[in-house]
Amino acid sequence: MLLFLTVILKGWQQWAGDANLSRLLKITAGFYGVCALAMSAIFLHGGDVSLEERHLRAAGMLIFVCVLAVADRLPRNSVTRLAVGALCGFMSFYGCFAFAHRAWSTKQGEIDHYSRTHQASVDESTIEFARAAFAREGRDALFVLPSPDVACAFSPSARILSNHIKFESDATILARTYRGRVRGRLYVIMPTRIAQSVKGTLLLKEFIDYPLDAWEKHSFGSSTVFVQEGTGALN
Repeated sequence: MLLFLTVILKGWQQWAGDANLSRLLKITAGFYGVCALAMSAIFLHGGDVSLEERHLRAAGMLIFVCVLAVADRLPRNSVTRLAVGALCGFMSFYGCFAFAHRAWSTKQGEIDHYSRTHQASVDESTIEFARAAFAREGRDALFVLPSPDVACAFSPSARILSNHIKFESDATILARTYRGRVRGRLYVIMPTRIAQSVKGTLLLKEFIDYPLDAWEKHSFGSSTVFVQEGTGALN
């Protein structure tokens, strides 16, 4: 970060007469400022925004382009230009290594055979149970998933609600409610450790038209599924 900031400041000072570079630097600074303010406002109002870099990734890519543009105008033997080149090479190597390591270390049991995606937050047997339920009930059933990533393991026609139960606060869950009942069964999927906590109970209470004491519990390794009958579920 210090290297990038140094390069951008040097470019701003030395190439003020370069209209294209000046325009790029100004656009980048403005875009980053707007994004940072927007994310801060969402975070302060309790929105689902964490401190992960992905929320400012678009602005970060613009900053990277600015660094490359400034470095390209530096002399070939410039220490700053060489440092930028070395850092880019290191980042490329690290990215390839991290990707390969993740592929090698992923357990086959965490690879969903339908979508060929890595499903670490939900046990594969849980997904199989839910898919079998969808095969029986079709769109009459509703599935509540603990992460949007799990949705790709289901048929595109399945009715799905998703949340970020792992990252959501108790207050966020408590303030959210769902009214009504579906024709088929309602399936609420969550990690077992959350199902055994207060957060799991709060999630079930979101569905205010379903009695809290009527949930049927199914455990599958690291995941738990809570099931309840709808208005016309088949027996």
